[in-house]
Amino acid sequence: MLGSKISVKAEELAKGIDEDDTEFVVLTEQIKGKLWTGDLRLSKGLARKSWNRWIYTSELYSHVFNKRRREQ
Repeated sequence: MLGSKISVKAEELAKGIDEDDTEFVVLTEQIKGKLWTGDLRLSKGLARKSWNRWIYTSELYSHVFNKRRREQ
């Protein structure tokens, strides 16, 4: 696992929501990025724990599409 403090935090965040996603939360925390997900149960559960570092596929698509339109 990447960092013990980050791992403990990720385990607590994923607990009761979807423990199988713990590694994704760990990686997101480690790189200080956003978790790309379409899992509404996961994102809503994490939001209830005040963690909102995700991006939905639709948001990512919109961002990329709008960027390409601006570049044309």
